[in-house]
Amino acid sequence: MPGRRRRPSDGTSSDRPPERSAAPQRISDARLGSGTGRSALEWFAILDGVSATRLSHEQIARLLVDRFEVASWWAQGITVRYE
Repeated sequence: MPGRRRRPSDGTSSDRPPERSAAPQRISDARLGSGTGRSALEWFAILDGVSATRLSHEQIARLLVDRFEVASWWAQGITVRYE
């Protein structure tokens, strides 16, 4: 039939993206350093210095973006690692 998609032989629907693992992917130290100019340990020291352990995920990410001019994608990665 025209317009109808065929199912792959493994039984999955061809119009759905592959499922992702529920486990979060961790950004490597090398990639974090090359993307932000600081290592994870440096970011953790900075965040500890501003008592970020008392902040929510959203507040930490916003702090990184607003005060330290980190791109939002990197800010999320740093925040996830810090938590």
